[in-house]
Amino acid sequence: VDLALHDTTNTGADHTPLELAPEMNEGIMGFDDVMKQLRNKLTNGPKELDVISITGMPGLGKTTLANRLYVDEPVVSHFDVRAQCCVSQVYSRRGLLLSILIMLDVRFDKEKKDNELAVILRQFLYPKRYLILIDDVWETTVWDDLRWSFPDDNKASRIILTTWYSKVAEEARCVSEPYPLRNFNFSESWKLLQSKVFGDKGCSPVLERVGQEIARKCGGLPLSLVLVAGILEKMEKTERCWSQVAEDLGSYIHSDSKAIVEHSYKHLPYHLKPCFVYFGTFLEDEEINVSKLTWLWIGEGFIKDEGKRLEDIAEAYLENLIRRNLVMDAKRS
Repeated sequence: VDLALHDTTNTGADHTPLELAPEMNEGIMGFDDVMKQLRNKLTNGPKELDVISITGMPGLGKTTLANRLYVDEPVVSHFDVRAQCCVSQVYSRRGLLLSILIMLDVRFDKEKKDNELAVILRQFLYPKRYLILIDDVWETTVWDDLRWSFPDDNKASRIILTTWYSKVAEEARCVSEPYPLRNFNFSESWKLLQSKVFGDKGCSPVLERVGQEIARKCGGLPLSLVLVAGILEKMEKTERCWSQVAEDLGSYIHSDSKAIVEHSYKHLPYHLKPCFVYFGTFLEDEEINVSKLTWLWIGEGFIKDEGKRLEDIAEAYLENLIRRNLVMDAKRS
């Protein structure tokens, strides 16, 4: 599944939002052709409301691509207002409506009933050209709950929707066909793996053969490539160590990205393992406050006393998990 843990409850500088979403945390490599096509669908095309659905199996980077489109300068400048919400498996209509209204900075009474909130949103959007990103939709009921709130007033408004479930995309289709995201080809896979492990330096010749073998075994899934890169980056840069990773990956990588998370967990230092597992206590897409998270870790006894402030040690643990691509830093104030 595409997982995400967001913290938007406090925008203070010491409250960093996170996503537990083992996807690319530094933009997406490859798919430049897709960006161009979808940007064109968002900024050109019919005057009526259109839904741009990005579909595909978990791990292909649907959320990353959608977010990149959402902040793309030509796209941003084309619309009067923008808002986004993340749905996932556990959601409420009210929660989604509130999320969108708050992002749009709409004044309203939070005691209003769900249907009244839907009316407020529709009335606010009606005279405007708007862009709404609805991420990680699991059921068609989500679209049923929201569609009335998005007026079609021939202003060329657009909705970006991401889902692994093709029926959702078909239900939401207005003009454009759903866009199935493809796997990375080998060249794109190898380029991404090298970039995450070595930055701009490139892979040394002695590791190139085994590195390319690892890239192939990732099956073209950006999720898998990024997680494996998090392992390789922390390992000794020797052919023996990398060959062991290639052997351990095995063929299961093609069908189950969770195995890569498990493999990453196995390579974590002992002191980081309980901190990583603790993310499982949160609901998928639950908003997390970083300050709260680190205090919870401290309360559980996960943080070792190293002669420094426990809060500083906890934050260092968190940064370590982020660098390993097991936790995504969504945004910083």
